[in-house]
Amino acid sequence: MTNVEVIEELIRFAYDIKKEEDAENELGLNRDEVAFYTALADNEKVNEMMGDETLIKIAQELTSKIRANVSFDWTVRKEAQAAMRRLVKRLLKEHGYPPFQQKVALETVLRQAELMSTNVSDLEV
Repeated sequence: MTNVEVIEELIRFAYDIKKEEDAENELGLNRDEVAFYTALADNEKVNEMMGDETLIKIAQELTSKIRANVSFDWTVRKEAQAAMRRLVKRLLKEHGYPPFQQKVALETVLRQAELMSTNVSDLEV
């Protein structure tokens, strides 16, 4: 990699960070909430049907409930994974998340939860 390529990559990285910060400020969400919001709003039809307010509320509740229910080994324990799946499914259903997109949203949210739980400082003990 040349120096120019490294600099270009750093500029792209800085742009991506700025874009995330702008999304956080615009939506009034923290970094974890933005990740869940993005996972939920990934489909254009869902975005139109649900609207930002509902998706923001779901993202905030997901963040809160996942933090309260995550354990350091939940990604390897089958019972803990099943409980996390039920929690997310229930929350999506309670808020009327479209059934045609629930499976994709569930998988994406669970991947985000795994990423969130890998950072021990994010967990509320």
